Amino acid sequence: MYCMCTAAPRRLTFFHRVCQATVPVRNAMQSLQELGSLFSQSLKCRMSFATIAQSEHGLAKVQQIRLLCPTRCLVHVPAIHALIKQYGPVLDCLEEMSQPSAGSNAAAQASSLRSQLSISVIMVYF
Repeated sequence: MYCMCTAAPRRLTFFHRVCQATVPVRNAMQSLQELGSLFSQSLKCRMSFATIAQSEHGLAKVQQIRLLCPTRCLVHVPAIHALIKQYGPVLDCLEEMSQPSAGSNAAAQASSLRSQLSISVIMVYF
């Protein structure tokens, strides 16, 4: 039997209301969720990201882009920080993955995510 703590429903309600009230934040969070999904499903994407981050951007330690957990709001902060710190390598990786040689599904998803992230994260960050 699973029993939620008493604060969890309040956190979920607050998070739901914030996301519904602020469209750019909601869109950026959805883009981050889709990015985490792409990275978790594609080994090629993860390897490409690590190579780009280390060789082209000089990052010594690459933080993993993770899926957002709908019930654990504390996971959202590290995921957002990982995206912000590695924003350039993420966009470069998505650009590389959007090439036709990457495969049709992955290429289409990477291209769509790149355009979404270019718009939503900049709007939220500034």
